[in-house]
Amino acid sequence: MKKIWIILIAVIGVLVLAGVGGLVVADRTFALLQSPKLSHVPYMMPETRVQIALVPEIGAEGLFSLIEHALPEEQRPSEWVLRRVFPHHTVVFMAPDIRAGVVHLTTFVNDQRLGPFIRDAVNKADLSEALPTVRWAHEGMVLEQRGVLTLRGEIPIDPQTMELAGTTWPETRVDATLALEGGHMLEALLDNRDGGAFTVLSTLEWLMGPDGTNNPDFFVGLFANIAWLRLTANFAGPNELVLSILVECQPDVEEDVPASLQFVLDMSLSQLQGTISEMGAAFSGTSRVEDKTVIGEYTLFGLDKLIAAEEEI
Repeated sequence: MKKIWIILIAVIGVLVLAGVGGLVVADRTFALLQSPKLSHVPYMMPETRVQIALVPEIGAEGLFSLIEHALPEEQRPSEWVLRRVFPHHTVVFMAPDIRAGVVHLTTFVNDQRLGPFIRDAVNKADLSEALPTVRWAHEGMVLEQRGVLTLRGEIPIDPQTMELAGTTWPETRVDATLALEGGHMLEALLDNRDGGAFTVLSTLEWLMGPDGTNNPDFFVGLFANIAWLRLTANFAGPNELVLSILVECQPDVEEDVPASLQFVLDMSLSQLQGTISEMGAAFSGTSRVEDKTVIGEYTLFGLDKLIAAEEEI
């Protein structure tokens, strides 16, 4: 009888060791166990002027709701799966380099699990077709270490943007890169103390004029007064998003400049409010000026309506 128990214990031990060994091998291959939370800061360039961060765990319930409205049930992953595969956080940062004539682009992913799988899936995708203006690094997405994926590329700066940036912010220097505030589901930080944010936005053709085309000449005077801009977004409910905008003026601006920037912000958001209303959602809020800072606080209601409207387009 003793021998039987010894054999059973030995068999159980072998199975346990085999299971642990299999788990270790699978984890090394697919990173099934949870990766640590790691900072993106060591991967930033000193010239970084635009940072866009997404922290899914802060807005998990709201993101689940958006996915529920965006995907049919048969294509929708379960919340249990999403909670375990959402990255800890993802940051896109961009660093303009006027001398080299490019904007350096880095996507940092602090994956929670499945890092190697994410890397391989991205590298199999045709990024050049999706984003043709970006010259991607030949190595594609790289697994830097457990829990850290990076994808690098560069975007050529057009001559008009280089000339405007060079003449508006000649020889301007900044001491250090601004830091993300943190604690938000979504945060965008645009550092324009030396014209860097203007250079990035113009290079990306995001400075749309009244005719719907990129018009940096129209915006350069406006951005000359802005030191930095921070936008944050957090869910207040499944279909409700709270937005905050802070625009910090350059320290040497005239006294009436903050009020002028507030007027531009209010006009821009008024147009956005009309568009959102036509799609069945609602947008409300107010702005104010405190010293040389313009502060806007807003709420977007009916995110599910926006998704439904996009699907109909």
